[in-house]
Amino acid sequence: MVGIVSSSYYREPSGGKKGNKPSKETFHKTKGFVLQDAVVVSIKDFKARVYRLWLSINDQLFN
Repeated sequence: MVGIVSSSYYREPSGGKKGNKPSKETFHKTKGFVLQDAVVVSIKDFKARVYRLWLSINDQLFN
């Protein structure tokens, strides 16, 4: 076949699951490995602080 590498048309499906399993920990540059729950809490806290800042700025601009 023209334009297709042989590994594409001779491939046999493996039947297994694709990709990597989700990790239970994430590496933090100063704290080392932390649990995903801690990452989620940190992101939610950050988003809440950004939203409160946005509300404050919005209030100052339009009131």
